[in-house]
Amino acid sequence: MTYQPLRLRYAFPTDRLAADPDAPGAAGFALGVALPAAAVLMEWIAGFCADVFFDPLPDWPHLLLAAAVPGVNFLLWRAARGIAPPPHWLPFLGGAALAVAAAYAVLFLPLLPIAFIGVLLFGLGLLPFGPLSALVLGWRWIAVLDRDAPGAPRCAGFGFAAGLLLLLAVELPAAVAALAVGWAEEGSAGEARGARWVRETGAEGALLAFARGGEGRAPGLFAFAATAWTNGPFDRRPEADRDVARRLYFRATGVPWNRADDAAPAARRGWFWDEDQGGQRVGGRVPGLSLASSRFDGSVSPANNLAYIQWTAAFTNAADRASEARLQLALPEGAVVSRATLWVNGEPREGSVAGRGEARRAYQGVVSVQRDPLLVTTAGAGRVLVQAFPVPAKGEIKLRLGITAPLSVAPDGARSLALPQFAERNFAVPDEARHAVWVEAGARRWREDIADVALLRRRPRLLLGPAVPSSRAAALPADGARPALATTQALRRVPADRSPL
Repeated sequence: MTYQPLRLRYAFPTDRLAADPDAPGAAGFALGVALPAAAVLMEWIAGFCADVFFDPLPDWPHLLLAAAVPGVNFLLWRAARGIAPPPHWLPFLGGAALAVAAAYAVLFLPLLPIAFIGVLLFGLGLLPFGPLSALVLGWRWIAVLDRDAPGAPRCAGFGFAAGLLLLLAVELPAAVAALAVGWAEEGSAGEARGARWVRETGAEGALLAFARGGEGRAPGLFAFAATAWTNGPFDRRPEADRDVARRLYFRATGVPWNRADDAAPAARRGWFWDEDQGGQRVGGRVPGLSLASSRFDGSVSPANNLAYIQWTAAFTNAADRASEARLQLALPEGAVVSRATLWVNGEPREGSVAGRGEARRAYQGVVSVQRDPLLVTTAGAGRVLVQAFPVPAKGEIKLRLGITAPLSVAPDGARSLALPQFAERNFAVPDEARHAVWVEAGARRWREDIADVALLRRRPRLLLGPAVPSSRAAALPADGARPALATTQALRRVPADRSPL
């Protein structure tokens, strides 16, 4: 038995308009072609659905798939109207368009009652009906083709399956990113799982869309379906999803989400407003703000298994208005910021320690009167948020952080110290910029100029010899009502605790 490829042969009447009064006319064109095309165009330009529901067109592949639906429907409308004999592959292409229209129509169903009320009361709200009308009329026009070429619906069925596979391929990264963000909210184990899935499926771009998104909504169809099942279709969660996605992106890729974020679209149009100034988030890139210099100076006491690093940095502002420099600094394991210094009028001014709320209120008050504050606060495990204002227009600001960190001890006794790195930042780092490193560890010296990308990707570590058993004591004298304090540090090798958790 031999099989012949499916190839439709048309006996097509050229006078269908006269012979078939049910041939599609202007109304069919308006509902099956013009309305879906208008829905795609308006959503891409204005983002009405993305603002209140979910983002149906998060990237160019989604836009091309959605725009292909009215395009294919136009060809079906012409064929069903009898204007020209259609190509034999048109039913297959029509089936693929039906798959895309069906996916959008299903997800837009919750909006249709609201849209219908809007049509009745205000004459608005037709756009959410675009996918449904494209689906219904596209199938009707394929059925018309079946009169002249039996087998058109079967050919369209193969196209429908192919369209679903194509849509799945386009949607897979966004769906993985949505699931990974949900896992990351469950804790460290879920975050590790999500980062691994993002790397293995190549979903970094979709995760970056989550991180950049102002409202934390799911980008794409399947991603929305995955999150709506647990969070509800109208769950915006502007803080949770966005912040988790930004942290997860750094863990999955090793680079800050806003490192790849060029000047914002508003800045490219000639205006920009830094909505995160004085707040508690790093936010996106501020045009004109860049790192001018960065230097790590430190000393290590192998006997005490302790290191002290000073990070000195300067920021320049090429814009015509003052800006705030913000960054999240990933610290070495167990490290704390023990000192903060800001240069004001060329003179170093030391910072003081205060409660988190008190310090932030003082910082915001100083920012409002355009004075020179520096604020360093905790930002999760192993991170601090650094904010410096103002970086004057056409000027520079300089700061220094003192970081005290214990040495990391591996199971074999080897000790190491990782350098701090940018987990997030709102400023550019020029390609030619280098982080100067000068660290002393007894008789050893570590001196190197490290590119920013190398600092992010490699997370350089200072390696020292194995720890040896030791014991050291220190004391603090009595001070007023506070009694004297004594402390003893003992370093010894002990068997690992293998008891079950």
